[in-house]
Amino acid sequence: VHCDQCHGLNKKPYIEYELSADGVQIHKRAIKCAAWPLMGQMLFLSPCIHLKDKVRFYMPRNSKPVIIGFFYGTTKPLCANQYLKCVFKEMKLAKKRGIADMFLKFYVGDGPSRQFIKAFPSEHAYCGCER
Repeated sequence: VHCDQCHGLNKKPYIEYELSADGVQIHKRAIKCAAWPLMGQMLFLSPCIHLKDKVRFYMPRNSKPVIIGFFYGTTKPLCANQYLKCVFKEMKLAKKRGIADMFLKFYVGDGPSRQFIKAFPSEHAYCGCER
């Protein structure tokens, strides 16, 4: 497939993906530990950013997400920026090195994880509802 807009100079594929995260409490006894895996799943791949609406290679919906980040500690991560920093750093690096143009389509998570990522007060706080 040839792109007329980049005249064959852009060899970077365009990738759209989704992120998901959920915290899991590991121990319920004396020392509480929490694990927060950050998972990603590719939605589709296109040969060029200009062809993203015309030529798409969709990934099967039954494909499994992969772990792209992991946090383990006695509490959940203190800051969502620090938790997601490695992912966005890798995205920028892939674009800078000419590997791929990547776009985060959406974030999937339950209520508490969405509120953590958005830096929104917890559901038990005053005005803690997202809506």
